Amino acid sequence: FIYSTTIDYFRTHSFNDLLVLYIYVLVQWIADQYGYDPTSKYNWYLQIGLYTLSPYFVVLACFDRLCTSSSNTGIRKVATIRIASYLIPCMTVLVFAAYCHIPIWYLLVSYPTGSVCTVVNFTYIRIYAVFLVIFLGFMPPCLMIVLCSTTFVFLRQRRRQIMPTNQARLRQRDNQLLKMLFLYVACHLICTI
Repeated sequence: FIYSTTIDYFRTHSFNDLLVLYIYVLVQWIADQYGYDPTSKYNWYLQIGLYTLSPYFVVLACFDRLCTSSSNTGIRKVATIRIASYLIPCMTVLVFAAYCHIPIWYLLVSYPTGSVCTVVNFTYIRIYAVFLVIFLGFMPPCLMIVLCSTTFVFLRQRRRQIMPTNQARLRQRDNQLLKMLFLYVACHLICTI
């Protein structure tokens, strides 16, 4: 079994989705079912950050596939376990840093029926809406399209080269990972648009 760094990105993506299910969905379900909102502005910060991480981990997987499909050895060296173990925490820090404004602008407002974490500044609501559309709606799909298109170009260039027969199994595994990635990207693009 040959290890692929794309598997790291898919594992991290799956783990993040589990966190989204158990933090975001469970808390929302409790709030809907029992009228009790246990979230505060820091929980909202954690929820939106985890929700945003999933598409960016797929962007990292697309980047990894681009690097492994390149004929340039310098670019292929980027697709290593060491680089992947560096990029995953960096992406996590970047996403949570992008949402650092949430604990500042969100307030916990109490009503007779319960408390809700919300924004009271209408200017911030507009700015936040534009931020979400760009950071969550446009950037990941655009990056996925660019990286996947470049990967296709690199693959066409590599098909012209003669490969030894012992690399057929590696190539088959890489193609399966690439198909899985493209299928996920296509589904994500359809659901986002």
